[in-house]
Amino acid sequence: PAVARIVTAAIALCVLAVTLVVIRSSTDRSLDAAAIVAATPLITSYAWATHLVLLLLPLLVVTAWAIRHREWRVLGSLGAGYLLVNLGHHWLQVLLVSGYSDVPVLRIVAESGVAGLLLIWGSTLAAIRRERSYGFQRTESEGSRPSITMRPASQTGISL
Repeated sequence: PAVARIVTAAIALCVLAVTLVVIRSSTDRSLDAAAIVAATPLITSYAWATHLVLLLLPLLVVTAWAIRHREWRVLGSLGAGYLLVNLGHHWLQVLLVSGYSDVPVLRIVAESGVAGLLLIWGSTLAAIRRERSYGFQRTESEGSRPSITMRPASQTGISL
C-alpha cells in the first residue's frame, strides 16, 4: 500500500535526521559510527536476522564507553535493547515453529525487536549527548586523535 510506504519513508527520514543532528557536534567518532550503524535497521524497510550482526558495533562501542564513564543507565538501556532484540527474535521463531496462532501475542513479540532497536539506537544517541556534556572539545588541528609528545628517556627519570 502507498500509505505504508509513505509512513515508512517518513520514519526513516526522521531517524536519519535525528541521528545526523545529534552526531553533528560530536567529539567521539566511534560513537558517531555506532549511532549510524544502530540507526540502519530502523532506516531500512526490512531486516533479516543476519543483518542484526551489525549491531555488535554499537553494542561493543557503547558498552566500552558506558563502563569507562560509569554511565550505568546507558548501559542498562543498551542491555535491555539487546535482550528485546535477541530474546524476542528467538521467542518469535519458537512460537512460529510450534504452530502458535494467537496473533496479538505474536504481534507483541514481533514488535519487541523494534523496541529493542529503538533502545539500542537511543543508547548510542544518549552516549553522544553525555560525551558532549563532559566538555571535551576537539579543534580542527587536533583531528580525531589526541596529540602525544615524546620526551627523551633522560627527562622522564627512567633509566635504561
